[in-house]
Amino acid sequence: MDIKQLISQYNPDNPLELASTPPSAWYTNQDIAKHELNPVFSNNWLIAARCEQLQNTGDYVATEIAGQPIVLVKGESIKAFYNVCRHHAAQVMATGSGCTRALTCPYHAWSYKLDGSLAATPKFCLQSCPTKKRDNEFSWCARVPPAIIGNPPI
Repeated sequence: MDIKQLISQYNPDNPLELASTPPSAWYTNQDIAKHELNPVFSNNWLIAARCEQLQNTGDYVATEIAGQPIVLVKGESIKAFYNVCRHHAAQVMATGSGCTRALTCPYHAWSYKLDGSLAATPKFCLQSCPTKKRDNEFSWCARVPPAIIGNPPI
C-alpha cells in the first residue's frame, strides 16, 4: 500500500461517534516516517543536550537528530554544527560527549576552532584547496535549533 492510501485511511473530520485512531501502519511504516521527518524535526525546537553537559569551554555533545549528525560545542557561546568535515565528509567528533580544545577530523586531521572557523589543514595548502570556503568555517547546523541554546518559543 502506498503512502497516499495509508494516509487516506484516516479521516480526522469524522464526527465523534465515528472517530477512530490512525491506522497502526502509521506508526510502523518507513515511508510515513520519512514523510514526517522534515515537518516534525526541521520546524521545531529539539533537545540535543542537557545544560550541564555544556558548562565549560570545550565541552561538546556529538549526537544525531533525524538522521543528521550534529555536534554542539561550548566556546564563547554554545553553537551547533553538522558533525561532518567539509574536506572528506568524515564524522569530526565521535558520538558522545567530552571536552576538547579543537574539533579535529580523524581522517586528515583538519581541525576547527570552537567557533567553527577552520584552524589547521595539515599537509594541505589552504589557498589551493578546492573545498575551501570563503568564510573558512565549519558547516552551520541551521536545520536543528537545539532548545538548550535558548528558550524555545511558546
